[in-house]
Amino acid sequence: MRILLNECRSIAFQVRNLLPSISAAIGGFQPQRYIWRICIALHSAPRLLVGLIYCHHYKYHLRRFDSLRNMINAAIALYYIENASLVGISYIASIEDRKVHETCFTFFTVSSLLYAILTIGLSASVTNPNNKYEKRSLKTKVFLFLTNVTSLVTAVYCFYRHNKYCEPYVYTFFALFEYVFVLTNMGFHLTAYWDFYTYEFNIGPEMLQKTRLI
Repeated sequence: MRILLNECRSIAFQVRNLLPSISAAIGGFQPQRYIWRICIALHSAPRLLVGLIYCHHYKYHLRRFDSLRNMINAAIALYYIENASLVGISYIASIEDRKVHETCFTFFTVSSLLYAILTIGLSASVTNPNNKYEKRSLKTKVFLFLTNVTSLVTAVYCFYRHNKYCEPYVYTFFALFEYVFVLTNMGFHLTAYWDFYTYEFNIGPEMLQKTRLI
């Protein structure tokens, strides 16, 4: 384990570094590369269903607003693009095909940010002010989105500075903010727990039936 960590640290132009980036820690090493890919595969399929649930959720509550239908469709499309891009990043490492990996990462980043913006707008339109779970979800979404953007901008700056000046520990800060970016993205999607806290879902021949519990 110690040897692997030292190898991950050595990627940063041989300057002093404390943390590896996610790609550096996973992409070139076994078995963590396969564990990561298995986890991504296991969670990506259920996310397809979550996207369908959100689609029905927004269209049901905003059915009187035809002007928002395109916004809903765009949000769901971005959701699926983000999911597909994450699979691409995970299964095509930068050491295998750097160009494809970078393309997938670009699609992932752009789609996740645009999806978050649209989702916050749609959630604000459907949030019940008397439902504490939905209110908590919306506030958490806004906080995580702002943190996500801040961490991304900071990570990009650190990455640029590292490649430009090759300073000690700058790559460490890049890796740290990369972790924050990924974790806040995960947290944003986990707010679905509060969005549907008071709902029961039945998946069957009629595709989706949704019944409010309280």
